Amino acid sequence: MMVLSNHYSGRCPGIAYTHGLYDDGNLVGCVIYSTPASGTLCRGVCGADYSNYVVELSRLVVTTTVPNAASILVGRSLSMLPDHIVVSYADCNEYIGHVGYVYQATNWLYTGHGSAEPMWVHPVTKTVVSYTRRHIDKKAENLGLNWKELIKIPQVGKHRYVYFTGNKRFVKVAKKYLKYPILPYPKGETKRHFTNKMQVVDWCESNNDDIPPRPTKLR
Repeated sequence: MMVLSNHYSGRCPGIAYTHGLYDDGNLVGCVIYSTPASGTLCRGVCGADYSNYVVELSRLVVTTTVPNAASILVGRSLSMLPDHIVVSYADCNEYIGHVGYVYQATNWLYTGHGSAEPMWVHPVTKTVVSYTRRHIDKKAENLGLNWKELIKIPQVGKHRYVYFTGNKRFVKVAKKYLKYPILPYPKGETKRHFTNKMQVVDWCESNNDDIPPRPTKLR
């Protein structure tokens, strides 16, 4: 429910692992790792021999404004995963405006931009119908339109980050097969996406105003 209520992308298919961030028994964050729907993506990271190890960090929601909560959740959840090659994307297009600073803070490898998907917009209301081509005909049909009537707007490929988890030997060997170049981290302003259902959770008082209390439980 946290993802459905607070994440701009909504539902998440193919869930493989979920981890929650708890503060004094209150759920204040959730990260989901999923099996990628694209076989091309799985083979493209480190080749066909490592395609079964690929998972995608597909959803990240934090409903507290406490500094570093997102990086705490991502960093600790990665340490709990078995041998995997984790891929995640930060949508840098204007309507989302993400750079991927949480991945930079947790030492992911930046590998440039992924393939770009067009955005499809309603011809009358100018609202977004879809951010991908997937099921575009059905989405348009549900609105009483033919998909060819939709306005197609080109987009920039999302920032792509890669992280290796699990056994140290697996990490060392798998990294050698990474097919993407490792590039300097991108910079720029980033947007946070809030909805009217999001709430700020009160944390226990700290003796040091510069160091917020850490979550009491992560699972």
